[in-house]
Amino acid sequence: MNLLSKMILFLLLCALPCTAGQELHKKDSVSHILAELKNLQNAQKIYTNKLSELDEFKSRVLSLENSVKNLQDTVKDLQRENKELVSTLHRLETSNGQNKNVNDYESKTEGTVEETASDDNRDKSHNATFPLQKIFKESKKTNKHDQRIRQVTDAHIAFTAGLSAHLSLGDHHTVIYDQMFTNIGNAYHPHTGIFIAPYKGAYVFSTKMMLFPGEELYLEIVIDGSPVNYIYSDSTAASHYASATKEWILEVNKGSEVWIRSNGHGRLHGGLHCIFSAFLLFETQ
Repeated sequence: MNLLSKMILFLLLCALPCTAGQELHKKDSVSHILAELKNLQNAQKIYTNKLSELDEFKSRVLSLENSVKNLQDTVKDLQRENKELVSTLHRLETSNGQNKNVNDYESKTEGTVEETASDDNRDKSHNATFPLQKIFKESKKTNKHDQRIRQVTDAHIAFTAGLSAHLSLGDHHTVIYDQMFTNIGNAYHPHTGIFIAPYKGAYVFSTKMMLFPGEELYLEIVIDGSPVNYIYSDSTAASHYASATKEWILEVNKGSEVWIRSNGHGRLHGGLHCIFSAFLLFETQ
């Protein structure tokens, strides 16, 4: 082998290790890059999971905030209801105390109930008196107040009558209301002006009167000839008509007569401006 051949062979032998090293270096670089990519992928997964956990945590926090708000609203509602219950309890206790006082009073005062009127009940300027007749008479004593009264079930008594024409009255003249509006039970007699009670019970009586200008007049409600109370109207200080209305609740015996009469002199306006009415509220024993 000549010298040139030896030199070429030497160079080839020297070149072979260098090429192999480069290839090995390239392989190591690729493996490193792949490993880094894999690490990055794993890190991305971890980051994604953390973001998901963070969103879930935010959702839980929001849910807890809503729950706390609902609890606060519930507490406010309960406080308001508790305040209302306390107020209701206070009213019930007050009402119970009042009912107890009323029951104690009724148990002490049960029996005869009387109402009287003194001279002061009438206008002192007219110097007249009207005694108030006894409204409720003595009845049997019972343990319960409502046992002495029964509600009306089949007794229907009611009337309204009016004065159709002008009427001049002297002292103690009966006012005859001749025009009937209604007369259920036919207890009012338009020819005499007298109501005859068909049942013993509490009746509601009412009357309205109208006077001409420059006049005054007292009218009385009378039971069995005794005046119970009065109604008064005065137009002496005016140049126009004057009117007055009054109502009574009176206990009347069966067969008792009730009517309206004058006390003094005067004139009543007709045209159905003067009215006399009554109806049975309930029967009594």
